[in-house]
Amino acid sequence: DILIVGIRGYDGSGEWGKGEWLADTIILASFNKENNQGALISLPRDLYFEIPKYGKEKINAIYSIGETQNYGGGGLQLMKAAVSMISGVYIDYAVSIDFMGFQKIVDHLGGIVIYRNTPFIEDKQWMYDGEEGKEYWRLSEHASTTESGATTTEPGWVFYVPAGSNIMNSEDALYYARSRYSSSDFDRMRRQQEVISAIKSKALNLGVLANPVKIFNILD
Repeated sequence: DILIVGIRGYDGSGEWGKGEWLADTIILASFNKENNQGALISLPRDLYFEIPKYGKEKINAIYSIGETQNYGGGGLQLMKAAVSMISGVYIDYAVSIDFMGFQKIVDHLGGIVIYRNTPFIEDKQWMYDGEEGKEYWRLSEHASTTESGATTTEPGWVFYVPAGSNIMNSEDALYYARSRYSSSDFDRMRRQQEVISAIKSKALNLGVLANPVKIFNILD
């Protein structure tokens, strides 16, 4: 049983204190060695948890609390204890990965393929993040209400993934895995597992397995 924790991480620009250690991806991966089958279980980031000698806190803050108390490993240690208590499962190993590490993995794989039965539209979260000429961005009019009650519109970006097979680079995959304002955190958890499955499928591709440089870069 392996705990996978996804954090924002520090991008090297500006000051600390922007939620670098908040664990918005919390997945328990269970592998059955007898039948070689695995399962992924996501834990909601807003689940409240009683931390001994600390009090109640959202589970996504536990990694940050652990790192503050014991930098360089305390976050994973505390997360392992918390998720073990919640799930009733002894956790053998834990790993954390930040945005930069996630993108590097997708880059080394040469992108991933996401298949959708229906389009995915995030029209609230990334109004100012899009860029002209990028495949999954559309410029649209966004409505907002002023304090006086008047409705105004302003141009803003929409992250749009059409139905069908979509080849995503590391930046696209990160936006896809992070989006949640237009849907829900439960939908985001499902899409995060979808991304992990796409990474697994690409990693098992002969072009990756037969390339030791790619394998070692991904491990790094």
